[in-house]
Amino acid sequence: RRILLAIDGSPASQRVLDHALALRSEMRDPAAIEFHLANVQPSLPGDVSGFVDKAALHEHHHAQAEGALQGARAKLQAAGVAFSVHESVGSAGQRLAELARSVGCEMIVMGSRGHGPQASALLGSVAQSTIEHATVPVLVVK
Repeated sequence: RRILLAIDGSPASQRVLDHALALRSEMRDPAAIEFHLANVQPSLPGDVSGFVDKAALHEHHHAQAEGALQGARAKLQAAGVAFSVHESVGSAGQRLAELARSVGCEMIVMGSRGHGPQASALLGSVAQSTIEHATVPVLVVK
């Protein structure tokens, strides 16, 4: 069983990780669960990205993703749980749904809030967008 965990480094994504580990521990064969950590970085506006070297842009997105994933990696490694990491750039809801399909995940687990209420009001709900695009169940952890 493959489960995609949406991780953005926020307290909500830490609750996602705690919930996923609790679910795993309740399974008959916990080792049969494959965790796939996913972080999606927003694209820079076209008027900005056109002036930035592609390698520098890639490095920027990678550094941001690494920072967001650092705590989740450490927690899973300390628990002795194997996992894969996926970094992406674009619209988070759409990219998470696409990644779940391409990896063959049976579920997406994500937090209800990541960047806070002000950003959610401006950017729209990533959870809602993921639910709209996903072809697998989406578990939203509060």
